[in-house]
Amino acid sequence: MSLGKEIVLAERTPTDFKFIHSVASPVCKSLGVVMHEDLPDKPKLADIFKGKKAVCILFRVMHGDEQTAIAHWAALFYGKKDRLTFFDSLNINLKGIYARTNEKPKVLWALRGHKYEQSHRAVQKMIRQQKYCGCACAVRLRYWKTKTNSEFEKFILDYAPRQPGVALATLCLFHYTDQHQYEISDGKVNKEE
Repeated sequence: MSLGKEIVLAERTPTDFKFIHSVASPVCKSLGVVMHEDLPDKPKLADIFKGKKAVCILFRVMHGDEQTAIAHWAALFYGKKDRLTFFDSLNINLKGIYARTNEKPKVLWALRGHKYEQSHRAVQKMIRQQKYCGCACAVRLRYWKTKTNSEFEKFILDYAPRQPGVALATLCLFHYTDQHQYEISDGKVNKEE
């Protein structure tokens, strides 16, 4: 398989927290994970962070009271100059995420009364084949203390304005292959149990 095909396959491969952690944790050592559905209805920031400085939050699209298989990773962290930061690769931010997932706005509740930076420019499009939101969070957290969201988005989009996913997937390519997220020989996704 060519390098270009490997990168395209990586863009189309959803990631789990194990993947995000392997990419981000050498730099962002205080990193946790939150499944949105496990949060209380009216959480405090402490309920989300659980003693960590950064968390990846997995949102799930709801159909009525039932979860679907559609999910989206975002990150909440104390970034550059300890500024509270919410990163969403789609740049729809919390209100947009909740409008699409139909979940209770638990993170919005926790953030009420707090100033925080949101995303400003999308580094991912809402296209079915683009499944690299976890990869985008992982790379964003590599720069959690050195770049604001605006600086990070400019960093990626100045390099690859039309294909930011290629840049993000390339930055994580060894992590995709190290964790055997897909078989390089035939291009099929290999799900780990």
